[in-house]
Amino acid sequence: RGRRPWLASMASTVLLTAWLCGLVMRPQFHGAAQHSRRYVRCSTADEEPAPVIDPLRTLDTLVTRALDTVEDAFMMARRAPARVVDSKDSLNAWQDVADPRPRVLIVGSGWAAHALVKAIDADLCRLLVVSPRNYFVFTPMLAAASVGTVEYRSVTEPMRASNPRAGFIEGTVEDMNPSTRTAHVVIGGLDVSGATGGEGEKVELTYDLAILACGVRSAVSKIPGVVEHCFFLKELEDAQKLRRSVGKLLERASQPGLSEERRRQLLTLVVVGGGPTGVEYCGELSDFMLDAAARLYPTLLPFARVLLLHGGKDVLPAFDAPLRSRALATLRNRGVSVRLNTRVESIESPTRLSIKTRVADGRDAKARVVDGRDEWEVSQLDCGLIMWAAGTGPRPLTTKIINRIEQEVGPLPDSCGFGRIVVDPWLRVVGAPPGSMLALGDACCCRDADGEPLPQTAQVAAQQGAFVARMLNRRYDVSAGMPADAGGQPTPFAPPSVKLPPDTADSIATYTRLRGALEARPFEFLNLGLLAYVGGGKALSQVQVGEQRLLSQAGSTGFLLWRSVYVVKQVSPRTRFLVLFDWFKTRVFGRDITGI
Repeated sequence: RGRRPWLASMASTVLLTAWLCGLVMRPQFHGAAQHSRRYVRCSTADEEPAPVIDPLRTLDTLVTRALDTVEDAFMMARRAPARVVDSKDSLNAWQDVADPRPRVLIVGSGWAAHALVKAIDADLCRLLVVSPRNYFVFTPMLAAASVGTVEYRSVTEPMRASNPRAGFIEGTVEDMNPSTRTAHVVIGGLDVSGATGGEGEKVELTYDLAILACGVRSAVSKIPGVVEHCFFLKELEDAQKLRRSVGKLLERASQPGLSEERRRQLLTLVVVGGGPTGVEYCGELSDFMLDAAARLYPTLLPFARVLLLHGGKDVLPAFDAPLRSRALATLRNRGVSVRLNTRVESIESPTRLSIKTRVADGRDAKARVVDGRDEWEVSQLDCGLIMWAAGTGPRPLTTKIINRIEQEVGPLPDSCGFGRIVVDPWLRVVGAPPGSMLALGDACCCRDADGEPLPQTAQVAAQQGAFVARMLNRRYDVSAGMPADAGGQPTPFAPPSVKLPPDTADSIATYTRLRGALEARPFEFLNLGLLAYVGGGKALSQVQVGEQRLLSQAGSTGFLLWRSVYVVKQVSPRTRFLVLFDWFKTRVFGRDITGI
């Protein structure tokens, strides 16, 4: 009973890899091998540049990932009968001086941390996870959870269930010192939303290796009023707040004696940001209005409006141009009012914001400002609520670590923007003592082979978590070969390889040597595509392997692919069943609007 699922998983992986290799290799052998991110000139000026694929490099990446998956499956099967760690004894085991195993501290419970904890062999080290929340959230479905398409618990998984041999503490890491390898942790003292409040037990933990995977927080914007007055969609609590607030607005708008103007204002729901989060929330919100509102508040439907504000000229800029056009058309057909080239000047209150829209001809504008060569029309907008999906910011812990490292070693290289920790190709923190700290996910600045920063997506974070887990499972010496120049300053992006210690002798080490992986390969992100739901049973699906486009679909076919991938990518059979059941329940009975 314990082996058959893993054998099936291995066989499926091998067959899928062979199929993908055939798709990738067949059309590519006619040309010379080029670097995977170089481009050729298109036949027309309107077409986007087409990538030239290196078939050998693509095949090498696919085979490596397939072997890594087999290795992970073998490790998880071996761990299946393992005894669950005693949660109340986590600190005692951590501080046991008689235990020779290294102490690995993981901060966070997001995509990177969950993938790492799930794949790591916790018997090789003393593993402790510290996070303000004791669960993992499937964040791509937060938009669906915010309108009742799926329930909150259907997209969450307890962190303790991801690895029975990992210790867990629900608390907050307030500060870390890579030089002394210490972390200041507040155990408890959290309110129901996970925010620090009250008095918790403060302890200082000493570690051998810290892995920072705390992610980012909701928008930190220079625009006045964003933090104070806007809703966000980054955490599960954000989805709960949005769901309750939209329900309350419907109830307030249905009260007798209100003017039509007042009802229209209450039911104007503004979304700022035309990226995946903003677009998917608009799609789900339009479904909610045309389902629950039309069913239970039919007289209010003419007053309801979803307004999407986006500063660029296209929504979903990461997608191919034809898919972007389809997304915009679908949103507008669903009744979503999309304003492109529109920026927010200020958020004056939870129901009022000032915006400016770029215009080509200023003769009809009421109020104008000149910003360089652009001419803008300024206006005020009254609404029921504002959902901000236009960016994120670093967590306080990340900022503290960056400041501490810069105080000790001087200014760090470009960090891909504000508040991201610079790492080398093996995800080791640049400027920290050798082998003391790794950083994963949205909190780190990791670059690809061309020097371009990797996007802050769940796909990147999950692959980084699995990469670090394999590196530790194979017992690579992560402290070896940390680079420094003649003055002792770190020199990123050109480090020597991390090598497996020659005296390591066990089954994993033997398997690693058979694969010829005596040196750890640098992290390489394998882009598998992009997905986005746009409402009305339609979605965008851009499926690819690296730079090779395999499939681009919009509409009902894209929706089928979108749902299939989201079911497969759920982290457990439990969440797969619950998500499928929620979709069925919503289809039959509609969305629930109770204000619980």
